[in-house]
Amino acid sequence: MAQRTIPGDQAIVAGGEDPAGVQLLTKPKIIIFAIVFALIGGGLLIHSRAASVVIATEPEAGVLTAGATVGADTTASGGKYVQFGSVATPPPPTSGFYPRGIYGDPDTSPLTSTSSKWATYQSLGFNLVNASDNKTDLDWLAARNMKALIWLGDYQDTCQFEYSDTQVTNMVNAIKGHSAIYAYFIADEPEQQLKDCPNQIQQLTARSNLVHQLDPGKSTYEVISNSRYSDNSGTIEWYPYKQYVGATDIMGLDIYPCHWDNASACDYSDIDKAITTANNLKIPHYLAILQDFRDLTPGTTGSCGVSNWRYPTINTTTNELRTQFDHWDASGMQGYAVFSWSWCGFSLDGRSADQAELQYENARVF
Repeated sequence: MAQRTIPGDQAIVAGGEDPAGVQLLTKPKIIIFAIVFALIGGGLLIHSRAASVVIATEPEAGVLTAGATVGADTTASGGKYVQFGSVATPPPPTSGFYPRGIYGDPDTSPLTSTSSKWATYQSLGFNLVNASDNKTDLDWLAARNMKALIWLGDYQDTCQFEYSDTQVTNMVNAIKGHSAIYAYFIADEPEQQLKDCPNQIQQLTARSNLVHQLDPGKSTYEVISNSRYSDNSGTIEWYPYKQYVGATDIMGLDIYPCHWDNASACDYSDIDKAITTANNLKIPHYLAILQDFRDLTPGTTGSCGVSNWRYPTINTTTNELRTQFDHWDASGMQGYAVFSWSWCGFSLDGRSADQAELQYENARVF
């Protein structure tokens, strides 16, 4: 979940921060001509599955969206190439459920129902946790009206998923249809590999479609950070969401604004720019991922080897955690998750002010 911090001297903006630039890269082309072309025998094939016909336009960058079938021409069409394909109808997020999530330490998670942490999370008002394909754990959550993000392995630097289709099929089949499943978590910050993995979006879409075929009533989930390197020269694309719209049903936007290099203030503009980009792209379903963690004090060493983020300040005059929530309250988020109860050897255990604030936020109406 940790984002990459970009040194200031490398910050060559690639347009992702500019709303006009975002619109230019993602504007759909008029498809009426293509539909007429298809109807008069222009060679485009229309077919459907699960009563769903998908019409997908290719963005200016040349990456197909909405799970369209990849054909011979997938690049350099300037957005003029329209393709018809079919995917299972993606389900909306769980109706009537507003996710208020908390992540655990990835080195020890998923936490199981035998851990006291889940009970602690529930006592603070959280209703969403990360979990594995363990039916006993899901039964424990369901009995308490809680739900889970089911981890199906990450997308790796090798340009392949951690788990094969066969492994994922076995994992989903073990728990499919369970009422405690909020979504299947298929990729955490895959944008960090995108420049070296040109087929990544198609791979993510295929993995999402596989999950839909196996468990048609459930959603898929990905998390995207605030930036990525778009080439080998250090060019940065800020808020690189556009490529991932439609790859899964729900996108998590992780923005961590509180840094060691600014002990007096968090960079809330980072949240605001993420919201603007999400609004411009009309991302249909997204969760806000908020920061309540720290890593190593600069100049020290430790297991995680990272010195970027500090805890949000919470005292009688300053509440940086609440201010994060206030900024996200102006967004179209359909829930949130907090990263992280424990990270890099530091934990919210014993941090009474943080726990009290999280309990307050979990009682708010957003």
